[in-house]
Amino acid sequence: MKDNQLIYIVFGDENYQIEAFFSITSAIARNLETPEFCFDINVYTDNPKFYKNLPVQVHPINKDWYGEINYYFRLKPAVVYETADKYRKTILIDTDTFFKKSPKYLFDKIKENNLLCNSKKTLSKDSISGDTRAVLTEHDLLKGNFVHLNSGVIGINNKTKYTLQDTINIIDSLYSQLPNLYTLEELALALAVSQKNIESVECTELIHHYWSRKEIFRKKVQHWYSKHKEAPCFQEALNDTFKVTDKIPKPPATTRLFNKLFVLTVEKKYRQFIIELLNAAYRYENEFDNAASSVWVDKSVENLKEKYPSVSERDISHVLSKWNIKLKIKNLNINLNH
Repeated sequence: MKDNQLIYIVFGDENYQIEAFFSITSAIARNLETPEFCFDINVYTDNPKFYKNLPVQVHPINKDWYGEINYYFRLKPAVVYETADKYRKTILIDTDTFFKKSPKYLFDKIKENNLLCNSKKTLSKDSISGDTRAVLTEHDLLKGNFVHLNSGVIGINNKTKYTLQDTINIIDSLYSQLPNLYTLEELALALAVSQKNIESVECTELIHHYWSRKEIFRKKVQHWYSKHKEAPCFQEALNDTFKVTDKIPKPPATTRLFNKLFVLTVEKKYRQFIIELLNAAYRYENEFDNAASSVWVDKSVENLKEKYPSVSERDISHVLSKWNIKLKIKNLNINLNH
């Protein structure tokens, strides 16, 4: 039996493949902090050629893992359960993640009778929606120790693999009544943990899971990928993973203040729109922060149209054509057909 495996499950859109590619590389880069630590990386994917430049083992996705209910996210507990016996410790990680510290510290959190998750919220079972709560009560699944878990990371010792079998059983029993519950897999994991009274531990200090503000981080990651996809494990590429940070790009306070003063000459309803464009036009020393500027541009147009539906593309073009504004946002590519 080997010691440690890191698992990724990736299928479908190339965006997810790029996310996984970067997350894997960030794990490799951070492991330079602890070069004595060893782990395998196993990728279950419908696009094996995508990972040819990475030191990973690629496997096909077994359709049986979807179960008779054909539920995509059933894959997560199914893959962990089926492969856990090959390793002492197994961690499955979502694609929209990257490492902030060495994977060693992630594996160190796993004990013989706990479950590693990305994060948890100590909320009451009453925080579950009424319809869902009724189904769970019918199946006698809600316990007093229930807490919400984020399953962007799932880590177990092989002696605790039964937790994943319990998760699969709960998914299969509830799916017919909750077919539209997007987070069913996540909820089932939390229920399985509470049923067996297993301690859950989180790892937000080690992993950034960008389920929030996803488009901003995707742009950073996509810029890194376009630059390094052919040689992801060269030192330059590994060093650049550290520049893809968990911070939302924001201009300095003095710049933001100046922008607010500048727009006082603009018609009031366009002021916030122009402020957002000026903030997007700010040039950072970090090239990966600059890559996110298009997200801010698209959002600024969306916000303006949402607040003022009568504003036409012609109106916006007229405002943007003013020489002083045009000069300040000349580096932006603004698509008004958002």
